[in-house]
Amino acid sequence: MLSAGEQRRYAAALCVMVAVAGFYGVTGKLKAQEWTLVVMVIAAAIVSNVAQHGRRFAALLIIVATAFNLLTYTSFGLPDAVNALATRPLSVRRLLPDGDGLFPTTAIC
Repeated sequence: MLSAGEQRRYAAALCVMVAVAGFYGVTGKLKAQEWTLVVMVIAAAIVSNVAQHGRRFAALLIIVATAFNLLTYTSFGLPDAVNALATRPLSVRRLLPDGDGLFPTTAIC
């Protein structure tokens, strides 16, 4: 039987894996960049409980993974080289038909 501390160690990594499985179930696929981010977060969950000073390194991994994920959405204002690394298009832009604006301009007379 596992002690409470050991259960906590495995629970953190297990929660991340369940969240990834849920996301994979909803989207049906993950890009290579997203798999890299998943591995980083799972590694952070494991390192935070195994290493003596692993929490700082785990925090750094999670911050880098989150920042990379947030900063790599497709944006029309960014150069093509940056958009080539995009993990997903912005949700609002996915919902709009091509060429339509969110707030069309109208003339007020």
